[in-house]
Amino acid sequence: MKIKTKILFTVVLLSLFINVIAMNLYITEKKDDLLNILHLKIENTSELLKQINSKLLYNFDNVLIKVNLEYFFNDIDVVYIELKESYNDKDFNFVFEEKDYDKSKIIKKMTHLRYAEVDVGIITTYYTTKNIDQALTKLIIRIVIFFILITLLISIALYVLLNKFTKPITDLTKISSLIASGNLDQNVNIQSNDEIGVLSKSFEYMRVSLKDRIELISVQKEKIEILNEELQTKVERRTEALSQQTKKVTDLLNNAAQGFLSFDKDFLVDDEYSIECENLLGKYLKNHDITKLLFDKHSKQISLFKENIIDAIDADNELTSSLILSLLPSELIVNNRAILIKYKIISDDKVMMILTNITDNKKLQNKIKKEQRIQKMIVTIVSDTSQFYEIKKNFEEFCKDILLYIHIIDSVKNNSNTINALVHTFKGLFAQKYMEKTVKQLHYFESEILKFTEDIQNNNNDLKVFIESFDLIGFMNEDLEIIIDMLGENFMNGDNQIKIDEESITYLEEKIVSLCSSDTVQKHECEKLLYEIKKIKYKPLKYYLSGHPKFCQQLCVSLNKSIYAFEINGRDDLYITDKYKPFINSLIHIFRNCCDHGIEIKEDRISLNKDEIGTIACSYEIMNNNLYIVIRDDGKGINIDELKKKILQKELISKKEIDDLNEKEIMSFIFNDNFSTNDSITSISGRGIGLASVKTELDKLDGEANIETTLNKGTSFIFRLPFDY
Repeated sequence: MKIKTKILFTVVLLSLFINVIAMNLYITEKKDDLLNILHLKIENTSELLKQINSKLLYNFDNVLIKVNLEYFFNDIDVVYIELKESYNDKDFNFVFEEKDYDKSKIIKKMTHLRYAEVDVGIITTYYTTKNIDQALTKLIIRIVIFFILITLLISIALYVLLNKFTKPITDLTKISSLIASGNLDQNVNIQSNDEIGVLSKSFEYMRVSLKDRIELISVQKEKIEILNEELQTKVERRTEALSQQTKKVTDLLNNAAQGFLSFDKDFLVDDEYSIECENLLGKYLKNHDITKLLFDKHSKQISLFKENIIDAIDADNELTSSLILSLLPSELIVNNRAILIKYKIISDDKVMMILTNITDNKKLQNKIKKEQRIQKMIVTIVSDTSQFYEIKKNFEEFCKDILLYIHIIDSVKNNSNTINALVHTFKGLFAQKYMEKTVKQLHYFESEILKFTEDIQNNNNDLKVFIESFDLIGFMNEDLEIIIDMLGENFMNGDNQIKIDEESITYLEEKIVSLCSSDTVQKHECEKLLYEIKKIKYKPLKYYLSGHPKFCQQLCVSLNKSIYAFEINGRDDLYITDKYKPFINSLIHIFRNCCDHGIEIKEDRISLNKDEIGTIACSYEIMNNNLYIVIRDDGKGINIDELKKKILQKELISKKEIDDLNEKEIMSFIFNDNFSTNDSITSISGRGIGLASVKTELDKLDGEANIETTLNKGTSFIFRLPFDY
């Protein structure tokens, strides 16, 4: 719709609205005036009717009453008159009524007639308002005609004015449309002295200026197109060169036998990665969660890995970031491959991982370690074959007679603890010889027998069945096969040694004693001879203890600790009989205890102003027919308060009872069955069997143990046992 039409339409509607309101107000006022006039007429007419007809009705002058009523009935506004006499019984009524009048448009008026203080009758008159409605209708028609004429005249005048005003605007609109469509050849030439003329001149200036600009742009566009073609050629050349360079880099990365990939804080692998990544982690790595690829079977590590990566990305400086990255796992087993991982922050939120398959290296390292362990075992065994033969023989005899340790009168728990203590001792002796397969099997047996003991329904017969289910002698088979493979069958058969039956030596010893008792002159010579026989039959105490120094040094290295080399101090000619062997063998648990519980790691020793290298010592001597063996360390000592907590935690005695014990009595609890200060079980300690087996063997010899300890200074184990030559 054109603006001119809109303005005309708006003016006409506005005029109509105003006139309708004005006409409505005028008609309402006019109607009220006519009704007021009618009501005044009704009142006057009623008064006249009353004055004239009251006397006539009183005198019963019917002729004049009728003439009078007919006169008033002829009034244009009267449609009904009724006179009714009321002061006697005569039926005296006059009625004049117009036909077909609208009863909805009447005004009823009742006039009471009274003469000489007497009510003579009632005149009822109906006045119609039809004449008022007709007059108002004619008035409305005249007003409407007048409104139409006025509106028409206004519209014509407005049209003429608008036509004069909007034509320049229309022309400008057409020209602006042409300009908008790109046609700048049409001149803007509208002659006007008002704002339209100013706007016309502005449009003409804009047209000319725009035309010049477009021509300039067209020239520049041609130049830009030429430059674009040249740039496109350069970009294509550069792209080709970059593509070649990228291909070379990609080929290098893909043939570097390493995986290169990157990810950001969402931990999703980016699009670009080297082929080796798929070889190591699987196909189609794009948008896969790197943590699930690395820790698929170890989901508990995912949250810690993510936290460290995000902390490294958000770190304030490179040093902090590097320290955090160093906490991440550097080696993982993924898809049965050993992978070496290096991390690098390459942007504000991106991490690069370099993956190297070290499976073959690991296999080689494991093979070398295995061979080193085998060599260590072989060297240790060959360096002291007698001890190896003795340990092997004793273990075989123990396995053969193991059921004899099950006493019917003792409880299952006591029998199990006895057997377990002996097994634990053998485990320590085999560990000295680096027979790892045997040690592993014995460690498993210890675990199983402890589980068996926990079931209170088991009895001694069940214990026998349980033990018979294990091939204890077979525990040595794997290690023995290696020894045979390395040293040959002859070594195991002991062909390089002369064996003398022990019973023959005992018989010879008894014969010499018998001769000495009958020949007092040769008694001294007999004693010398008996001593030499003892040297053949038995071994010196130092021999049995000599393996512990080297064992302690190697054990401390595995625990990231250091100790000085030490020797066993004592007489070289102190020979011990078989009855002392179980106790001497059990001392390995004391040495283990010194290494595991006593000696601190280097950092802890330095913080306590101690020598960073620890000291373990062992000595023995004979005093008053007693053998004293002392094993000490300069470690952290035994914390009495912590020991009390452990005793109460294991409910060995009550709080009241422990308060009544002295320090020595409290210290004795470390020899209790299944008591350990370690919270976890390892192949070294934690079961609480070792020291208990020492105490068991010591009790068999009627010996006693004393412990001297100072916190952060060290601990000494002093064993006294009766000794006879």
